[in-house]
Amino acid sequence: MPRLVDNNNGLLDRFLILLPATAPVALSTRMDNSKSLRNSNLSSFDRIYDKIYAKHNTGDQVQYSLSHEALDVYVRHMGENIPQEGAARAANSKDDKNITRLAAVMHVLFSVMNQALNQRNDDIPKKIPTSTMNAAIALSS
Repeated sequence: MPRLVDNNNGLLDRFLILLPATAPVALSTRMDNSKSLRNSNLSSFDRIYDKIYAKHNTGDQVQYSLSHEALDVYVRHMGENIPQEGAARAANSKDDKNITRLAAVMHVLFSVMNQALNQRNDDIPKKIPTSTMNAAIALSS
């Protein structure tokens, strides 16, 4: 987080915009969550990155795909962004690829961080959910 703030390039703002609105939480609940975070195995992002690297650069190639609902969101988004007459399709085609790549990266990162915070070590789901596709579209925009 401090690096994102220091960069001052708007990336942190984009992530913060995507955060869901939170309901007020009691102080005791916040304290409990803080203690559980301290006790989790999420001591640094280096461990997260190492886990992601080990999972995806050893053994068989890992493939992720969009869930049916996420695919519908993606198709609808692409349909709404058809270039105007005379506009180049090539640039829009690159955006299409970047959104799916961004969704895959966010899916893996969110999954690994969620597991670390909840002290689990499950496999990363192979289907990218709708919420992640929506976040990728918003971040891409």
